[in-house]
Amino acid sequence: MRGGSIGSACFRATALVCSLGCWLLLGACASLPPEQPKALQWEAARECGSRVQDIRVRDIDASGRLHFVIGDAGLVDRDAFIACYQQQVTEKFNALVAAGHLAPSALATGRTAVPLKVTGNLLVVAVTLNESQRAFLVVDTGAAKTILHPAVMARLQIAIPPSAPRWAMRLVGGTTAAMPLARVQALTIGRLAVEELDVGVYEAFPTAQGVDGLLGADVLHHFRVMIDRSAGRLTLVAMPPKATSPAEPGAGSL
Repeated sequence: MRGGSIGSACFRATALVCSLGCWLLLGACASLPPEQPKALQWEAARECGSRVQDIRVRDIDASGRLHFVIGDAGLVDRDAFIACYQQQVTEKFNALVAAGHLAPSALATGRTAVPLKVTGNLLVVAVTLNESQRAFLVVDTGAAKTILHPAVMARLQIAIPPSAPRWAMRLVGGTTAAMPLARVQALTIGRLAVEELDVGVYEAFPTAQGVDGLLGADVLHHFRVMIDRSAGRLTLVAMPPKATSPAEPGAGSL
């Protein structure tokens, strides 16, 4: 019998589940209370273990590494087991974060065009949160997560508990920061809304005047995005869930 171990949920050995939660540096994974990631890891390990021969899961240690034993018959399935485990854990973690969905009215409306303010290298658009609060967000199709300033969440009267899931975010320069996640019921751009969305809470642009956060791909992937810098206009076309895609070239795109 041979032994093996796998770091928790990362394709490049950058994920670590420790006693404080799950730290997944994949750009789209959340940290969780310590008992939750371990339960998801065990579930994934059992599912993948049932698909292979002669591989026995022994333990998931305090650092989030899966330890297993491989018999002679299991050698041929080792790589498939590891790939299955990594995929299953990543999917299970991501499923805990609400990615948002188009409001029914968005598909019926279909299209909207809104003013786009160009401030230096930043493209800023006005949005409405929970049908009550206006916010100005930097449009960034390359960012995985929409981020709101803590002051915006305070205006929305959304509390951030200490146990809130946290999102690993890469900052300029390669460093990382952990943002708590919070749920907004609706984020509306013009006449189109995305509902039930978990956003990061962080001061993303501390030196930018009048900027309340960042509008990321978790919202923008619901639309075909066209940016006209010269006219100062952002056009969004709602796309059915199965047809969503990143921003495409039009008059201009990020």
